[in-house]
This record gives sequence, structure tokens and C-alpha cells, in this order.
Amino acid sequence: MTLALVNTQSLDETVKAIQTKLVAADESQGKSTRYRLQAGRMLVALQERIEVHKEAGDNVKWWPWYRSKFGRSRKDAEKIMKQARAENPEAAEVAARKQNNEEHRRSRLGKQSPADVRGNHESKVEYILQLIEELSDNEREEFLAAIDERYS
Repeated sequence: MTLALVNTQSLDETVKAIQTKLVAADESQGKSTRYRLQAGRMLVALQERIEVHKEAGDNVKWWPWYRSKFGRSRKDAEKIMKQARAENPEAAEVAARKQNNEEHRRSRLGKQSPADVRGNHESKVEYILQLIEELSDNEREEFLAAIDERYS
């Protein structure tokens, strides 16, 4: 279903088409970005039909209506709709994926013991020196000032 059909199909047909895109996104590896973006664009158009054109009724609110039709979280819908509205949706998807990967990485680090976080470093000092190497110049200056203040 193309975006143009979102405005001509019934609400139920549109819901089914969006659900199909989201399932396809979940099941496919390389094509998931395209399917999620298509579903996001369709959800944006559907939201307009519900809120602006009142096709589901005058007193129907978007998010309660969405919840009654879709088994996916509001958070996920908000995320893909935000990406669909972006000036460059493909870049927004890549940025969101990077952010998600970084959040998962940080979460995993929080669950590891200090020895696991240190990895192959033989000592805490060696590990700390490696971390300092990874700092930007400004971060390194801030770090050294804090060390000087705390231990001088």
C-alpha cells in the first residue's frame, strides 16, 4: 500500500496494511528500515485522518484509538512517526539505530563486573590510562583539572 492509498482505503484496511509493514520489518533483516519508514509515513497520514478529518468520530483521540488497533507500543509508534516526519528520514533511522546500539552497550556495561569492563588490561591503572587516551582534548583537560583539584 502506498502513502496515497492510506487516504483512500478504509481505516481498517489501512490498519491492516500498516500491521503488515511492521511485521515485515520485524521479519526482514536488510529491508526493515524501509518497511519501518513506510509504516511510519502511513501512521502519520492515518493520525491526520483520525485527528483532523475525524473519520473515526468527533470525540476519538489518536492514541487511545491507536492502542485499540495496534499491538505495538506507543513508544515504538512515536519513534517511527518521528523518523517519518524528519527532513531526512533515512538518516534519522540510522541515527536512531546508533543511539539504540549505544544505549544497549551502556546497559551491558552496567551489568558487568569491573574486571569484565577492564577487558584484557592487566591493571586498573592501565585501563584508566586507556580510557584517558579515548577522551577528547577538552575532556582530558577537564579530567586532569578534576584530578588536580581532588588529589592536590
